[in-house]
Amino acid sequence: SRAAGRASVVRAFFTRALLLPLVGLIAPTWLMAATRVAAPGILSCKAVDLMLQIFFIAVTLAFGLPACSALFPDTVKLPTRALEPEAQAEVRRRSGEGSAPDQVYVFRGI
Repeated sequence: SRAAGRASVVRAFFTRALLLPLVGLIAPTWLMAATRVAAPGILSCKAVDLMLQIFFIAVTLAFGLPACSALFPDTVKLPTRALEPEAQAEVRRRSGEGSAPDQVYVFRGI
């Protein structure tokens, strides 16, 4: 259904195009600033400084991507009336003789 696709794309846009880059840019910067305050002498060596930056970026991406993806559930709840007529007919057909559900759940993926 196009309605389900739109809802999934909007949510994926917010997590992957807005939140993840912000987390990847801000968190390592804050971690490096905290390291400079906590242990000012350790960053005087350029190799240690570089290794810490790489480590903080890797840790941020390892935990930031799942955290950003977890903000929105992997299923989208849509009202049946928001679906296209073909999808509404399919829902009615699959629900059998009883009344069609008011809402459907769509797996949007991760």
